[in-house]
Amino acid sequence: MENQAVFSVVFLLCPKESVALPALEGHLSQSSILRLIGQFDDDLARRLHDEPNYRPYTVSPIRGGSVSGNSILLRKGQPCYFRVTLLDGGRLWNALQTYLREAGPVSMRLGRADCELSEVRIAPTTGQSVWAGSAEWQTLASLPARSFVTMHFVSATAFSLGGHQFCLFPEPRLVWGSLLRIWNRYAPVGMSIEKEAIRESFEKHTAVVACALRHTYLHFPKCVQKGFAGWCTYRLSGDRPLAAQMTSLAAFAPYCGIGCRTAMGMGQVRVEFGGAANDGI
Repeated sequence: MENQAVFSVVFLLCPKESVALPALEGHLSQSSILRLIGQFDDDLARRLHDEPNYRPYTVSPIRGGSVSGNSILLRKGQPCYFRVTLLDGGRLWNALQTYLREAGPVSMRLGRADCELSEVRIAPTTGQSVWAGSAEWQTLASLPARSFVTMHFVSATAFSLGGHQFCLFPEPRLVWGSLLRIWNRYAPVGMSIEKEAIRESFEKHTAVVACALRHTYLHFPKCVQKGFAGWCTYRLSGDRPLAAQMTSLAAFAPYCGIGCRTAMGMGQVRVEFGGAANDGI
């Protein structure tokens, strides 16, 4: 099996004029990246937007401007950025790289803001680029079990329960159920995780030990979506093989996001691990 990877890419943009935008609109970054993809593959851009259950990417809300109340001011010449993750094994990233190398200067639009694409970062450094990086699927699948996982929910997060009902608390069964569903949808052949055993693990052997959460929301064209942000620490107490799979899924979270509307700015997550591989497991 060839090495396949997931990617987290930071797009740095330079506004051509100063523009005030709604600070909590989650769909602006999605529209911007799909328009960029449409410049070299319009069919793919439409598929990424329209096809049910095909969302091998997430986006973050716009960052880097001056936030005041419900507005974010993008100043002419001052960088802003957003993050895109790609889950399709590298095909989208390779296509984007090829286009960006060959296209010359690239313009992108964020709502009413016309911007120049100044840089695309894939390697983690500091500042906004701490979000950049990549991981091979095989590496994620081979991680040792950890006892504690802290998840930092950095954009509005919610879990759809159907019928326009949402859960606004990161229950283990909802967090790992979301991760398992996306992992099995996009993982390379032969790397799916068997559902029944691990579901028992995150329903019976995973517990919230501490959290600090607050309510927040994002605006979309037809609704306002409530969510939560903050952090939550979990203890993984199942047997070691299942705890290792739980660890792999948690490490996948920064790339796939958690909960609903991850392709429109929701469910952005950072993850920290604690506890040795055999500590309490």
